Amino acid sequence: MVPGRLVEIVGLATSLVIQQFLHGQKAALIDGADAFEPASLNAADLLRLLWIRCSKASEAIRAADLLLRDGNLPIVLIDLRLLPQRELFALPSSVWHRLRMLAERGGAAVAVFSPCKIVACAAQRWMSDGRHSPASIGLAA
Repeated sequence: MVPGRLVEIVGLATSLVIQQFLHGQKAALIDGADAFEPASLNAADLLRLLWIRCSKASEAIRAADLLLRDGNLPIVLIDLRLLPQRELFALPSSVWHRLRMLAERGGAAVAVFSPCKIVACAAQRWMSDGRHSPASIGLAA
């Protein structure tokens, strides 16, 4: 992922790629459905991860907005995969444009994990059915 860009990753399990994003850097995981299993990461990676637990898409978007405005984390991961699609499609498209502009301004790499295409302004979109590794879709460094 390139700093200052917002990408969408459709269908790939988050625990498979969080380690690919960390590479010794601090990051935030905004867990939209409060479903992340911390045991899926090793202790060293957990020390670099700020885990924000949410229960609605609107909460996750607010958290991402605050983190990107703050500008202290180089990587922000937003996991919306387990939220109802109706809730995701109810988000105005302006929220994605705002997050994209904040990422560009602050130089943060932002990845949105979604169950379907919802981020129209994503710089890149990776589609996966879960059988592919992070390296096979270009996420490994």
